[in-house]
Amino acid sequence: MTMDPADKIWRLTADLPAGSYEFKAALNGSWDENYGAGGTLNGNNITLDHPGGPVTFRYDNTTHLLSAVYASQQPGAVAAAGDMNSELGCAGDWMPECDLAQLTLDPADLVWKLTTTLPAGSYGFKAALNRSWTENYGAGGAPGGGNVSFTHDGGQVTFRYDHFTHLISAG
Repeated sequence: MTMDPADKIWRLTADLPAGSYEFKAALNGSWDENYGAGGTLNGNNITLDHPGGPVTFRYDNTTHLLSAVYASQQPGAVAAAGDMNSELGCAGDWMPECDLAQLTLDPADLVWKLTTTLPAGSYGFKAALNRSWTENYGAGGAPGGGNVSFTHDGGQVTFRYDHFTHLISAG
C-alpha cells in the first residue's frame, strides 16, 4: 500500500475478478501486528463480496480500519460548490451544477480531485453530489454540514473529496 500524504490514508488499487474475498491489514511485512474487522488487533477477517473490477483497499493507521471500495459505489458527479465558484468561471457562487466546479474521480485511489487556480482570499465550500444540493457534505464530512473554510495565498489549489469518509478539503 502507498500512503497518500494529503489525507494520510494508505491505499492499494487492484483489479479483481468477481468473487468473495477475505483480508486483513498486516503491518511491517509480518502478521505480528495485524488488524481485522472493526480495526481490531488480531481481529476477524474482513469479507468482501466484489462484483468484479478495480477495488481500492484503504487503511487508516489512526483508527486501524481497513476497507474496500470500488468505482460502482461512487456518485455520478462531485462539485466543490462554494463562494469561489465565480472565481472558477461559473456564472455565480454555490453552483453544484457548474462544469468548472466538478471534480474528477482518480481511478488509482478513488479520490475525487480538481486542481485549479484561485486568487488569494478566504473561501467556504462543500461537496455537492450529482450536480445538486440533494446530497452534500460539509465540515467533518457531515451530511448537510457547515461550510469548510479555506484561506488561500493565491495560485494553484487542489480540492479533494473521499466518498468513503465524505471529507472534502483544499490545499
